[in-house]
Parts: sequence; structure tokens; C-alpha cells
Amino acid sequence: ESAIAVRPCLPVPDLDCLDLPALSRAALDFEPAWGDLPYGGAVQEPLADSNLAGGEDAGLERLRKYLWETDFVYEFHEERLDIFGDYYAAFLSPWIAHGCLSPRKILEEIDNFEEFHDWNAATQRLRVELTWRDFFRFHSAKHGNGIFRQSGVKRFKREWRTDARIFELWSKGRTGYPLVDACMRELGTTGYTSNRARLNAASFLACSMSFDWRRGADWFESHLLDYDVTSNWANWVRCAGLTEGRLAAFNVVRQSEKFDPEGRYLRRWLPELRDVPAPLIHEPWLMTAEELDEFGALSYPQPCIDPLLFDGKSAPSHGEAVIPKELYKDN
Repeated sequence: ESAIAVRPCLPVPDLDCLDLPALSRAALDFEPAWGDLPYGGAVQEPLADSNLAGGEDAGLERLRKYLWETDFVYEFHEERLDIFGDYYAAFLSPWIAHGCLSPRKILEEIDNFEEFHDWNAATQRLRVELTWRDFFRFHSAKHGNGIFRQSGVKRFKREWRTDARIFELWSKGRTGYPLVDACMRELGTTGYTSNRARLNAASFLACSMSFDWRRGADWFESHLLDYDVTSNWANWVRCAGLTEGRLAAFNVVRQSEKFDPEGRYLRRWLPELRDVPAPLIHEPWLMTAEELDEFGALSYPQPCIDPLLFDGKSAPSHGEAVIPKELYKDN
């Protein structure tokens, strides 16, 4: 990484220096209706976020606030233990994905920041995140359509489950595993969730549930505000263990305990568990019938995978999700 040379940002052109065709006000005011879009029907829009606006100005403002108006950049790595909050992540990816903010500009601003502050691991970590973005592009350029194949980059043959009822548990946040469910409900509501939450959800579907990972990648593609082809699909094929590297399945129980010890993130997205104390909130199946009733958690689903599989440090690379009785009958 230290040997990589990054080209500087291009200078900002002078106003009106480009010979662009004139546009009428009516053309700029056009807003497409659903009939103008290539969708079979209306899709659920994410919850409106007053802090999320399109365009370069909004992206630059987010970058400025993140680096210069908070001390959070100093705590970037450590504070990702808190999986949610206004600055739980740089949250620059939506503007990068839509071409409103250049990764070079972010790097340039980090350099400017470090001229006035001591270098630290946190700013380096932010650089690494940008490097990962480039890595997935080079990885995808090397392997081409391999990142979309069911067998992945290394053409590994495996029997994947495809029952839609199993996928529904995951996509609707009803697996019975709080971290996974919170991630999927946040994604469905806001169009965003942290990188750590995404990796845990992806690993759970592909490894712990043994479900066709491509359905999960497609689900993310359809719901993420910051969807990016290579970052999404290369990450998914990696989480499914179908690249040259070794498979490191996430233990979603241990991850939840480590990165959200008080259960703040879980309570935000899982109202059924709002009154459950830590550490029980990470393993609600350990509650007695009396405790489930006392803490108002009776409506939270039972785990779709045997929790004994998550007793160790690692997670199962091949699990079998159980279909709840209420879903036995096909729709």
C-alpha cells in the first residue's frame, strides 16, 4: 500500500468554461413517474434521512464535518464497536457510489487533515477502506464474471439451499439471531447498514444457512443506497468462501457481544427485544418462558439454526436453517 502512487485531483474548472448545450427549466424539473422506470411495480422506498442529500456539495459537507468538526476520525477503528450513530462510519459511500464524491478527494482531504494533526491509526484505517474499494475493482477485473458465478472465483461446487421460505427469514430479519435481524431490518428501512453488519449478514446467509449467496448479493444490490457492483459482489463471493483465500465464517453471536455489548444497536431495530437486558439480548433463546414474558420478547422468533453451532469462536461453514412451522405450508 505504501508504494501506491495516487494521482492528484483535477483542478476545478472555471464557471461557464465548458461549452454545454442549453437546458430548459422544464427539462431540469422533470421527475419520472413509476411508469417511466424499468420496474414491474413500485418498490418500497427507504426511510427519508434529512442528513442524506444528493450532489457534490452535500458529499463535500459530509466529508468536512467528518474530518474537521468531530474527533471521530481519531476513533474510527475503535468506535466502530458502536455499530450505529451519526458517525459510526464515515458514511461517504453513497456519494462515492453515485459519482458525487471522488475517492481521490477524500484522500486529499485526509492528507490536509494530517498536516494539522498527528498521524494515527484511525486516519490510516480510513485510507485502508479506500484501498479495499480499489482492491475489489482489480479483483473483479481479474476474475470477470467469476464474481457472479454460483461456484465463485475458484469454481467450487457446493449444494446451496434455495427454498424461498428460508430466504424470507433472512431478508425480513426473522432468523432469531439478533445481529442479523437488526442488520436486515435496518437495510430494509434505511437502505444502509454498516460494513461490519453487512459482512455478518452475508456470512450468515451463505455459510450458516447454506443458502445460495447470489440471492443475498442481489438483495443488497436492490436495497443499498451505496450499491457498487464490484464492492458488493466481490465481497459476497468472498464471504461465501469462493475466492482464493480461506473461508472465515462470522460467528454472529460473538460479533454481537463484542461490537454491541450493551445491545444499543439491537434495541434500535428489534422492538421485540427492547426491554431485554444484556447479555441476554444477544442470545434470547436462553431466556426462560417467564423471562420472555417479563421482557416482552414473546413475539421474537426462535433461532432458525441450532445455537450450539455458535458455541465456539468460529461459526459453522455449513449450516442448515430450519423452516418455522408457520411457514411449512407453501404460499
